Amino acid sequence: MGHFLCFLTIIISHLSIGSLVEAKIGGFSIDLVHRDSQLSPFYNHSSTPSDLATHDAFRSIARVNQFHSSSIEENKIESIIIPNGGSYLMKFSLGTPPVEIFASADTGSDLIWIQCEPCNQDKCFPQDRPLFDPMKSSTYIELPCDSKPCQALQSSQCDNTKNQCQYSIGYGDGSYTNGVLTTDTFTFDSAGGQAAAFPNSVFGCGYDNGGTFNSRESGLVGLGGGPLSLVSQLATEIDQKFAYCLLPRTVNSASKLKFGTDAVLSGQGVVSTPLISRGSGTFYYLTLEAVSVGDKRIENRMDPNNEGNIIIDSGTTLNLLEPNFYNDIVAAIREAISTLNPVQDPQGNYDLCYDKNSLSMAPETAIVYHFTGADVTLKRLNTFRELNTVSCLAMLPSTRLSVYGNVAQVNFQVLYDLKMKQVSFAPADCVVSTPLSGSDTFYYLTLEAVSVGDKRIENPSTTSNSEGNIIIDSGTTLNLLEPNFYNDIKAAITEAINLNPVQDPQGHFDLCYNKNSFSTAPELKVIFHFTGADVTLKTLNTFEELDYITCLTIFPTENSAIFGNRAQINFQVAYDLARKQVSFAPADCTQY
Repeated sequence: MGHFLCFLTIIISHLSIGSLVEAKIGGFSIDLVHRDSQLSPFYNHSSTPSDLATHDAFRSIARVNQFHSSSIEENKIESIIIPNGGSYLMKFSLGTPPVEIFASADTGSDLIWIQCEPCNQDKCFPQDRPLFDPMKSSTYIELPCDSKPCQALQSSQCDNTKNQCQYSIGYGDGSYTNGVLTTDTFTFDSAGGQAAAFPNSVFGCGYDNGGTFNSRESGLVGLGGGPLSLVSQLATEIDQKFAYCLLPRTVNSASKLKFGTDAVLSGQGVVSTPLISRGSGTFYYLTLEAVSVGDKRIENRMDPNNEGNIIIDSGTTLNLLEPNFYNDIVAAIREAISTLNPVQDPQGNYDLCYDKNSLSMAPETAIVYHFTGADVTLKRLNTFRELNTVSCLAMLPSTRLSVYGNVAQVNFQVLYDLKMKQVSFAPADCVVSTPLSGSDTFYYLTLEAVSVGDKRIENPSTTSNSEGNIIIDSGTTLNLLEPNFYNDIKAAITEAINLNPVQDPQGHFDLCYNKNSFSTAPELKVIFHFTGADVTLKTLNTFEELDYITCLTIFPTENSAIFGNRAQINFQVAYDLARKQVSFAPADCTQY
């Protein structure tokens, strides 16, 4: 049975401390929040699993219908996301000084747009957060009609009196956004602590927006392959790479979206399949050759020689397949689970359902998606959705386009390498886990190394005692490490921070800095590399503010090494004694 803790600090001022650097070629990571999770501003505590499954079915069908119309009508190629249809949300800041924006993140769209002032009440949808006022940003610029971004936007028109590039986007449900194409500085608060700033980023300032938009979001961030998407605009800085690892919706933590050098797959079982270019380049097309259910392989009979027959999309929840192909897969699954009798979905949205308790006790059937060059094996988590009393196949037929949705991608590392023109998959526990070792009294983990910035310091104790060399303990405040290991880490931190240390007047802490000077220094990324789990700590976890100094919360010890509670603040920490492992997931514990 698992035990769960989420550590919350009362010193909340640290949460806002971060550095701002203009991003160069490198990497950064940001949080992706599922729109139905407890971290989301859209979270509805009264929604049941059946309610959420119904919404997912409706949104998935509506979304593929919109994809279909956009792929045919090239002049509407930007109109490719259903408002509120994307599954994940992200935060970033816009302008100088920066203004926080909360928007949908979507791999099925290109243009980034937000609501802007001036916007009369009858011209914009209600928004809880203040609208972005471009006149208050010193870095805001409107783009002229002959600019390259304006020429790349197929839904643009020119206001010749102002030489102003205007856009107009209509959505399939009657929603719309109209505005001006502009540039300003985008700033992302990296999950590793350091903020990444990108000046002159192109986006649409929407002055006339309406329809089914939600008051808790400000707009949309396109992650598609078109020229105006965030990914394309940052191509040079991120080496045309991004990746994510999507958590199960039931985990109350944020998934990670990684760019550039942070977008690296780890572990075993990495497989890759070609990205196929089609149409405007917005969508990410793969080639699905077949699906296996147990030992039975079902060929994809829809244009078997046609490359790019399925879209991979993080904004669509379910998998959508051509009806004959879908029916053959459903028949094979029914045969593989023949010991159970199917039951009706009370809501009538899903075709194949079983009693939830009965299915949970049945042997798991392997379902493999055979992409060109990449066999991706899905677990029950990826293929069935739990409703109130039944579990239903997370797949629906579609006569329009085939889509590989986000449920199938949960607990996979998924890497988009646009330079190599491929997508790679690696099975993962997106909530990182490390084995428990040793004693009945203490919880021992294995700490292999600690990284300070780009410098990795190996733990010397792993050579003599490879397993169980550190205790994880919520009753100890500080981290305690073997003296030589501690000294190497302290030296690396001193070198990386490059400020003059000061003495702790009380003589308790070894490494301290003037509090004001430290608060303006770039935040340092410190990673504890446990076996199978890299845990990235923020300043909050590694330093503590005293009266007028800030001191490192790591001490040397000749006794047992300890991973203390300071390092665990704002992490979900799950102890699974049956599986003998501890799992970590970054979280905002103020949400509990």
